[in-house]
Amino acid sequence: MTTEKVHPTPCPVDQCDASVPRLSCSAVNSTTNQPCTLSFCEHCVETLYGETRESIKSKDRIYVTSKGSIIRHQHKPPLHWACPVCRDICVCKFCNDKTSDLPSSLSVSLSKISLTPDISRPNRLTFGQKSTPINPPELVPVTLLHSEEEIWVRLQIREFIYRFDEICAIEPRILATLQNVQCDWRVKRLAATLVWHCLLIISTSYYETGATSNKTIPKNIGLDHLAGGSHYAPHMAARIIEVWIEEEGLDDPMIHREERDAAFKMILQREGMSAKRWQDVGEMLAAAGFGDLPVPTFRDSKASTEDEWQEVSKVIQRFRRLKRQASPLTSLDELGMVQRLLEMLLFDVKVREQLNDSSKGLKEKELVLKNERKTYQQEDSRNKVKKNGLLSRVSQLRAVGKDTMRLEAEGELEQLEVTIRDSRADMEAKELAFMIAKQRAEKRLQCAGTDNTGNTYWLFSDLLAPPMERVGHSYGNSEAWWAHGVVVVGPGFTGGTEIAWWRLEGIENMVQLEKYLQQEMDGAHRKGEYAVEVSNLTKRLYNRTQYLRTMEWCVFGEGYFR
Repeated sequence: MTTEKVHPTPCPVDQCDASVPRLSCSAVNSTTNQPCTLSFCEHCVETLYGETRESIKSKDRIYVTSKGSIIRHQHKPPLHWACPVCRDICVCKFCNDKTSDLPSSLSVSLSKISLTPDISRPNRLTFGQKSTPINPPELVPVTLLHSEEEIWVRLQIREFIYRFDEICAIEPRILATLQNVQCDWRVKRLAATLVWHCLLIISTSYYETGATSNKTIPKNIGLDHLAGGSHYAPHMAARIIEVWIEEEGLDDPMIHREERDAAFKMILQREGMSAKRWQDVGEMLAAAGFGDLPVPTFRDSKASTEDEWQEVSKVIQRFRRLKRQASPLTSLDELGMVQRLLEMLLFDVKVREQLNDSSKGLKEKELVLKNERKTYQQEDSRNKVKKNGLLSRVSQLRAVGKDTMRLEAEGELEQLEVTIRDSRADMEAKELAFMIAKQRAEKRLQCAGTDNTGNTYWLFSDLLAPPMERVGHSYGNSEAWWAHGVVVVGPGFTGGTEIAWWRLEGIENMVQLEKYLQQEMDGAHRKGEYAVEVSNLTKRLYNRTQYLRTMEWCVFGEGYFR
């Protein structure tokens, strides 16, 4: 209205959601007495300027230009509102030269904003538009440093520890090692730590399984604590702990139990699992029904006569005398034994009850979070409206030269920005905690989905997720895609048939993958099981990107996962 050229129609209906109501300007030009004819859709006004119809109605506001002139309005307008053009705060390209009067912080942020709304938002009118084919993101090959069998065992151990974090109680420095699937896991120390944790839990549990062995083993063949006695898992675990403690001379009744356990744990981590200790654990696993063990056991043998039992006993005793350097157990064997022990924990009734309780509590947490999110959004909307009002006031006071009042307004604006930032940080932390709880509710490692070319997609967990004291360890992770990316097993997108391992990192690449998969589904399979498969996969990809964005805000900083 104050320029020689006519301002283009802002926020045209053919680019915005036609169902969104529009706000019509009620201002009158002080020189020509002509009413302003511009209108904006409510969504664009709220997005770019933080004003809503409710906030405009709720206050009898006085609108002024950047030069301090009070804006007059039409007589009894439907809504008392001056548009951004009339107030000289419009951020479109046509009005870009007017942003020089605004605060520098606002000018920088507005310079990146287009007045035309984001047409990628859903519910846009896109009739007659031609869709551009979406290419798949580039997959990077993963060089496997271990056999595929060992990689999968490592992944299963890793995922179990993530889902049952409270049960396993693994120290953060050990978790930092497991974050990278292929690095040196220090299997000797890791296996000793996990075996000890499992034995303590099993020895005090109520173990419920129908897979226990009822085989009767003669007591006169030596190794009474393995051959005879109960085959009930908690009793066997308690007996193994008792024997190990005696062997280290820590069975003094004057030593407190917690001190004794802590002392033996340190010894076990230093010495590692010997062949004798692995054989003890193997006997308990065999009694619980686990087969294909890499160690000889009485309960796995097919001996029936006394001579055959004596021969089995000799084989076992020879194995137990092996030093660690001569032990036939490879790192894969040791990790496999650890994996079986972890699976035994699932037969503990107390553990299962705890898991059921956590799953039931998830719905309650979701309802609480929903209410908190609604309250936050309402408060955040009010704060943003107030912020934009203060920005406009600062601009006006600067224009009329009232520096004292301007400094007071800028101080209030700075305090409000801190409040907005702290409120969002608190809300993002709550969102992150719920995401982690929801991920841990999925108790089994499972494929995220499959596409029509035979690729399977895997989204593995972030072991160093909050508590925040763990997160710092992940900065040094050389293979971050295991926790923060997508792992693809299959031929890839090049059209070959050879199965390989691939990785995909970065939020932008994941969003592109999501759009590509959706395009492929729409083009070939609109219905059926494949559509459901791709739909579930894209949802999981979306959840992963949301998790990464929240982690950026709470921990790493904006752009860390780009």
